[in-house]
Amino acid sequence: MPSQKSASLSISDVHEAIGRLEASVVAGISGLYRQFAVMNVGAVDFQEDILTVLDMIYTLKKVSAKGQYTNEIAVFQSKMDLLTLLDKIHRELSGFEMMMETKELSGAALAISDAKALIDELAELHSAQGFPLDIYVALKRDMLAKKAHLKHIFDELYRTAFFYSCENDISELVITFRITVTASAKYHDSPVFLISLIQSMNSAGLLTDYLTTFAESFIKNFIDRIIKNAASELSMSKTKLNATIRFGNVKGMISNVSQSKPDATKILDQIFKITHYLRECLLGAEETTEWTPENQLFVNILFPLLMDTLRTNFLIPSIPDNRDAMNTYSDFLNELRRFDERLKADRLCFPENMELDMFAGNARLQCARKRRALMMIGIREIIESEDQNTYEVEEATERGYIKSLYSAKMGVAGNKTISESAPGKTDPSTKTGLEINDISFRLPKCHVSVQAQTLVEQAYQILTEASTMDPETATELFYCARDIFDMYRAVMPVLHEDELLNSPTRAVLFYNDTEYICHHLLTMGYQFQDRLPPAINQFATFLDMVPFFRNLGESYFRAQMRKQRDIVQMHVSNAQGFSNLTDDARFETVERCIKQALSHLNSLSRVWKPILAEEMYLTTMGLLVDTFLESVMAQVSALAGTLRVEEGHQLRYILGLVLKAEDMFEKRVPGSGNGGMRGIGKKGAGWVKMPVRKYVNRWDAFLKVKDDLIL
Repeated sequence: MPSQKSASLSISDVHEAIGRLEASVVAGISGLYRQFAVMNVGAVDFQEDILTVLDMIYTLKKVSAKGQYTNEIAVFQSKMDLLTLLDKIHRELSGFEMMMETKELSGAALAISDAKALIDELAELHSAQGFPLDIYVALKRDMLAKKAHLKHIFDELYRTAFFYSCENDISELVITFRITVTASAKYHDSPVFLISLIQSMNSAGLLTDYLTTFAESFIKNFIDRIIKNAASELSMSKTKLNATIRFGNVKGMISNVSQSKPDATKILDQIFKITHYLRECLLGAEETTEWTPENQLFVNILFPLLMDTLRTNFLIPSIPDNRDAMNTYSDFLNELRRFDERLKADRLCFPENMELDMFAGNARLQCARKRRALMMIGIREIIESEDQNTYEVEEATERGYIKSLYSAKMGVAGNKTISESAPGKTDPSTKTGLEINDISFRLPKCHVSVQAQTLVEQAYQILTEASTMDPETATELFYCARDIFDMYRAVMPVLHEDELLNSPTRAVLFYNDTEYICHHLLTMGYQFQDRLPPAINQFATFLDMVPFFRNLGESYFRAQMRKQRDIVQMHVSNAQGFSNLTDDARFETVERCIKQALSHLNSLSRVWKPILAEEMYLTTMGLLVDTFLESVMAQVSALAGTLRVEEGHQLRYILGLVLKAEDMFEKRVPGSGNGGMRGIGKKGAGWVKMPVRKYVNRWDAFLKVKDDLIL
């Protein structure tokens, strides 16, 4: 039966009690934690008042009829949750002060961690309850200030506990287990033990930052040096007060490690020993038998940094870059697997981590990737070289010659070449995919740059090696071959753009290079398709690159042709017409302009004839000469009806000069030998004049204009 006091309790009593408590808590918190507050933190205690009000709410709920005051009680309870949370935060912050006075760092760290979690919870309740924002701000500011004070103490203890030095090529780390003095405090009555310091840092949520800083220094001062100087001495010693790790050459000892191959076994053994010893010094020997939070954090921070250093400075440099070295690489990989097993057995690496195991399993693929990277460096150097030499190439001497491929497919029957096969009468049983008689597959005799010839040869060598490798390695090497051509088309137009646009020689040589590369791209994939692993032989092609290379070479060739056309037309236009040739000054001007145009055409002929394929050279010069004739004929047409007899003689002489362009059209007779580069207009054995009108459309029209002049 409820007591008389319980029976007289009303909802208004509870409401008034909560109001008084709320005002008391707000005033107390404001006086304690707002800026410039002077109230003693320990002088305020809300816990008894909160328990009294909670008891009143419980009693009201008990004596009320079922369903009565449900909403009101829910509001009361929500407010009390907020006030209780404020009291908990206050008690944690005041507890922190007491812990710091007694130098109990572990308790202080735990108090600040709990206070932070409660303040985060308060942020959520504040948004729901509409509590004064300045209370939340004041509490959070005080918590952050206390955490900063704790971190300052941790900083001093950290600097005292760990001391790095590097003198005379010797790295040394001294770890102090029992700290009694720091820069600003003394702990003689209650020494700070290293393991307690680490646990306190972890409780305060600061251990990650300290361990990361420590691990980075450890990797730099010891792991990096072990990898680079495996022959140096590693020593580790321990007493009750401290431990010392030292690595380096003793005085007077000279290391020859740079002159010999590093001992992988010794390097990995030293790395394991020093890492195991470090963890033992920091966390104790018992940590090797279980995954404590501190040990998990230690491994989570140190191992990724260790792997980054091993991968960059040890594993990747160890990858062979040739097949012979790859055959002896298995010993190194076995040592690496044993190292991985030791790390996992000693809980220095998480069991699920497979980085080292995957590296060992993908050794051949890593080798191919390294070769691919090194190859790209070499290819770029080839492209950027200033070698101006050229090679003479022709269809019969090049790999990928379509007729030789056909013969290889057909065997003895291949004696019948493509050109001898009648269109539409190919025996279906003898089809090989090479029955197309297309000029696209033909490579006329011409000159290409050393760079282009070298790149194509490199691609063939890589594909030849890929045909003997496992699928993954073969795939990597196949794409390495493609990368060669991708780099050429990406770098060449950018690196030599000025020359390609302004040098007639470089422009036509680049055109030849692209045609030469296209010739090989057309059949390169086909040549190796049957020899590559099934995983890639279905898509091992280079045909998709052909249009880009063709367009690239032709675009610069066309640009150069337009430029040379404009130059020729400019020379003719500089004559300012062919009128008044009886005037000596005018005659000399016209004569000089025509000779300049001819001289320019002759210079182009001299540099293009040895480089371009014969038919391409004749066609190209025909277009320029045709442009020249068009400009000259336009000037003659402008004289219609005004040309005097005296001027006719002079004009016939001028047009006679133009006829010297005929000397540019000559062709070497097959079987006459090289004969060298010879000057235009010189008669030599093995050369034959070509019909000019075949290549110059306006040649006959020009002759008619010349013959029709009034004498």
